[in-house]
Amino acid sequence: MTACHPRDLLEQILDYCRFYQLAPRLTPENLDRACHSYFVA
Repeated sequence: MTACHPRDLLEQILDYCRFYQLAPRLTPENLDRACHSYFVA
């Protein structure tokens, strides 16, 4: 991972939670969702 990856993943989680009006939480499900959308094959 490069230095920007953790920040970008956290921003994706925050954006998702804001959009769905959820409390921002670092959960395995949110991290998986962010990784699947950030790292493409």
